[in-house]
Order: sequence, then structure tokens, then C-alpha cells
Amino acid sequence: MRLDQTTITLAITLGVTLFYSCATHYRRRRLTYDGVLMFGLLCAASVTGIYIVIGAFRTPDPNAIYSGVFGGVLFVVPLQRIIFRLEAVCKRPPAKDTTTTEV
Repeated sequence: MRLDQTTITLAITLGVTLFYSCATHYRRRRLTYDGVLMFGLLCAASVTGIYIVIGAFRTPDPNAIYSGVFGGVLFVVPLQRIIFRLEAVCKRPPAKDTTTTEV
């Protein structure tokens, strides 16, 4: 089986989105269809941005720098949102302070 861009993009998007869905469900947070769909689209956009940057370096066209910049932005901006959402789901809840005594 040959791994092409489409297969890799779908595998990464499905894997990370499935992890996000399971983590959200495990933390007993509200899991909505819109949230999962948006997370999947962000993952696909970020992976596509990497491929655009790689394609810009392989192209001998002098205007390929614009594609490279666009691919870099398309990689970084969704990646920031992905990290923000994963931090919100995966962070530990604050520990309860058991040292104080109430009178």
C-alpha cells in the first residue's frame, strides 16, 4: 500500500480527532458534533499546510515563496487552535486543598 498525501492527512486527522473525542468524553465534558467537526477541520488544515510548504520548496517557480508563506500560515494558525483545545480538555483539574480547616 502506498502512502500518499490523502491517506496520511486522513489518518492523522482521524487519529487526533478520535483522541480529542475520547478525551472530552472521558473528562465528562460536553461533546458536540460541531466541536468535533471543527477540530477535525483544523487538523486537516494543519496537515495540508505542511504539504503546501513542502510543495513550495520542490517547485522551481520563483513565485513559490507565496505558496510557502500561505502553507506556513495554514499550518501554524490551526495548530494554535488545536493546542488550545487539547490543553483545555487534557489539563488536570485543580487539586483540592485539604490542609485548611474550617471552624
